[in-house]
Amino acid sequence: MANKKVIILLPKIGNSGPSKGALALSKGICDQYSVTVFSLEEKKSKEKNSYKVIFLKSFFNIKILKYLSFFNKIKNLKKKYDKIVVISFTLIPDIFVSLLPNDIKKISSIRMNIFRDYKYLFGYLYFFIVKLHVYALSRFNVVVTMHDKMKNQFPINLKRKIVNISNFIDEESLSKYRKNKISSKEIIKIVYCGSLIKRKDPIALIYAIKKIKSMNRKVSLDLIGSGPLLRHLKFLVNKFDLNQEVFFHGHLKNPYKIMSNNDLFVLPSQTEGVSRAMLEALYLGLYCIVRNIDGNSDIIKDKKNGYLFENNTELFNKILKAEKLKNSKITSKNELLPTHSKYDKNIQRYLDLINEI
Repeated sequence: MANKKVIILLPKIGNSGPSKGALALSKGICDQYSVTVFSLEEKKSKEKNSYKVIFLKSFFNIKILKYLSFFNKIKNLKKKYDKIVVISFTLIPDIFVSLLPNDIKKISSIRMNIFRDYKYLFGYLYFFIVKLHVYALSRFNVVVTMHDKMKNQFPINLKRKIVNISNFIDEESLSKYRKNKISSKEIIKIVYCGSLIKRKDPIALIYAIKKIKSMNRKVSLDLIGSGPLLRHLKFLVNKFDLNQEVFFHGHLKNPYKIMSNNDLFVLPSQTEGVSRAMLEALYLGLYCIVRNIDGNSDIIKDKKNGYLFENNTELFNKILKAEKLKNSKITSKNELLPTHSKYDKNIQRYLDLINEI
């Protein structure tokens, strides 16, 4: 094996999907390669890792100065290693890495549907930002997407560089939260875990809870997350008299105990790469109800590990079907994560990619 150094560049280290994915990847490959994670934002952490973490600093937190610092660190590492492979996650790190010299091997890991998500994130600047990101990606050796639907949106000249590797989670760290028994047969126990933003559409879930309650069914919803829709969601809960059914927990660094105490996971996102929270829920044994968008149909199979829905009017009915499916399993709660999303399988695919590049 060549003397390679693997660098992973993140916008910040935290609880976001890209950050969790990058750290899970770092953990999985550090036994075979020297790995250093660089973050554009500093965060105090007492966690001990088997890989090195460096927070890039600059006066007044100026991004261009952080890039110069990153470039200098890469330059120094080139003196120690035969080859350097840089893997970047999300827009700004991708732009940073695209500016590195050609002798640096570059891999971008795309974690979202940039052609749809950027409309929500950037509004009128959407078209310009997408063009900028696609141009940056054209300077990479390899672009990793999570499924064919994501891959096929890119221009033909970029598709030749694209490799599909499914999203995955750090299963080992979640194993202690798994339970073998369903939580309740009397109450439909639902959890939502994600940002409270328009793109995730948590409002649709509140209306579904209202409908289920009107059918004299017992239901509870744990809402984990924060965001600009929080006030409106609380308004709807009060308006529909759902205070005994809906519980707001805010943003949680560790949501897994609450997740595991539920039986169903619902995420009504209008657009999504492959939700990490959904994969975590499946691993914990929760049936998932998600919109039939992007790569969700690769993960969720009706009557097996959850249900897909097409529009908001279907959501409450799919929740009831998932509840019936859950109850048909008597008392067992099994892992529902598909084989192609397993940790070891996808870590090996990244190792093969790094070895070949």
